[in-house]
Amino acid sequence: MGARRGGRGGHPVVDGGRVRPPIDELYRIYRTTSRRLGYRSFSEVRGPDVVELKRALHRLGFYKKDLEDGIPEPPELDLDRSRMREDPEGFQKAIEGFRETMRAYSGAWEIYDAETMDAVDAFRKQQGLDHLGNPRGLVDDRLVEALRRAAQQPAPAPAASDLPYEIRELAPGRLVATGDLLDALPYGGHGYPKEWIAALDELETLGFDRVVPGHGPVQEGAGQLRLVRELFSQIVHLAETAVRSGEGLEAARDRAMETAALRSLRERLAGEDTRANRAFDGFVPPTFERAYLEASGTLPD
Repeated sequence: MGARRGGRGGHPVVDGGRVRPPIDELYRIYRTTSRRLGYRSFSEVRGPDVVELKRALHRLGFYKKDLEDGIPEPPELDLDRSRMREDPEGFQKAIEGFRETMRAYSGAWEIYDAETMDAVDAFRKQQGLDHLGNPRGLVDDRLVEALRRAAQQPAPAPAASDLPYEIRELAPGRLVATGDLLDALPYGGHGYPKEWIAALDELETLGFDRVVPGHGPVQEGAGQLRLVRELFSQIVHLAETAVRSGEGLEAARDRAMETAALRSLRERLAGEDTRANRAFDGFVPPTFERAYLEASGTLPD
């Protein structure tokens, strides 16, 4: 709504050309004050951040305490890209099977359900964050910060004999556990590639000596971090270039896989290892697709 000076005494005059029709405005006021259908937008809350929330609450003993193995990791696509040419029908069936498995995982773990809300409320109460007027299951900046602080509290140390040999051999030195953020080759097909790069930047500032990744052996120093960050940076660069030039997603993805930059990164990350090369073929294209959608502004929330 605009206003201009005019009328008697220089009082503002409403610019009627920029307001709703009176009957529409009355309906809007009615729906809002009576909280009738249509006064707001809403939808199911689902995504990898919900899994992260459940995992944090589980570790602190507020969610599914009897789940001994913790919140499961998302399924991984282990597929030989050469099958696309040799057995296209079988390749497509394998892709569909993976998508079905991923949908099942999402339905089981990525939905913000009533049980998780109860766990959030219990944690908020323990932390003194259960303020009057808070909606049920409120996840805000204060809750996230409280979760991070709680996760950093030292747990009772187990006896050295109870620790795996590899962990006992790490001391002395600064150790970080990175989960799926950093391992031999992270799967970025369900993440936000630009934010992933920022997270790796922040991780490097911690000045660690060794990394316990979500998968694979313990890593020494920050060499693997820099290599993975270079991979994600190249993927984002290639995707943004493709979007600016108007190139379609599938063509841009296939062309990116053949660029000198990604061929070099494949060699440094996978070498001659057959399984590692299959992982590269299975993980990098979905990550590129996410980066392309992110660059084009069409990535779902």
